[in-house]
Amino acid sequence: MSAAGLLEADQGAEENAAARQEQGEGGPQAPAWHAAAPDPARFPPAFLAFLRESGISVDNYRSDGAEVRRFVRVNPRSAPAAVCLDELRWQLGPTIEPVPWLPGFFSLSCGVKIASSSLYTHSHIYGLDAAS
Repeated sequence: MSAAGLLEADQGAEENAAARQEQGEGGPQAPAWHAAAPDPARFPPAFLAFLRESGISVDNYRSDGAEVRRFVRVNPRSAPAAVCLDELRWQLGPTIEPVPWLPGFFSLSCGVKIASSSLYTHSHIYGLDAAS
């Protein structure tokens, strides 16, 4: 696909998403930390295609000085009661929020240390970064 075609596809997807949100559609709303999207025109078309194919939001590449979030994943082998949102907040603090489109994944402030929590030391959660 040409560069113009990729940009048109990105713009069309953004317009469709905006229309769905105006109509009350579109599923879970993004949390505040997932704000203002960068201008896709500043990225090479091949990179934009890779992001789309990989399900990665271009919003992750904003450069507005916003905090870079950390992520944890709940071990699927853990008992659900051991890793509820209240327990996560009790051990890791109030900044932890579920990732709306990815069950079992949570976002938290970059300053939170997870290694000393019992959820981490007992392998109930994993720390993740973009490469994971």
